[in-house]
Amino acid sequence: MSLGVTVDISGFLRWSEQEPDRAEEMKRLFQYRGSQMVMEQMKRQAPERTGFLKTTIGADFTPEGFAVYPGASYAWIVEHGSKPHEIAARYARALAFEWKGTMKFFKRVQHPGFPGRGFVKRTRELVKPKLFDLMSRIWRELHER
Repeated sequence: MSLGVTVDISGFLRWSEQEPDRAEEMKRLFQYRGSQMVMEQMKRQAPERTGFLKTTIGADFTPEGFAVYPGASYAWIVEHGSKPHEIAARYARALAFEWKGTMKFFKRVQHPGFPGRGFVKRTRELVKPKLFDLMSRIWRELHER
């Protein structure tokens, strides 16, 4: 299952076909501005530990709209969380962690799990009304020319 915010504007595109000379420009403007808006919001919502997750957030245009997604391999876990589980050393003899200022080594540890951060879901909820406003602004902008 993919993780991200997918925006389908096919209904808007059918509606914009009333004015075929402007339909393609409306689509292009909405894809560009909308994807930038969603990317910025997702970066604001993403947790920042090292900052890498935020740098992997990207967008693709689709025939029906656009998709914004985090590209980090661990993004699904950050979004949805994990159950308690064991972590064992696989490529070395021990796991190494800094713990209270000193290095500790373990062959295996019990990870307590965590509930997930829900940053993609929050992004989706926050941008939905803003995207409708953006559609209206683009429509008015093109008709005021």
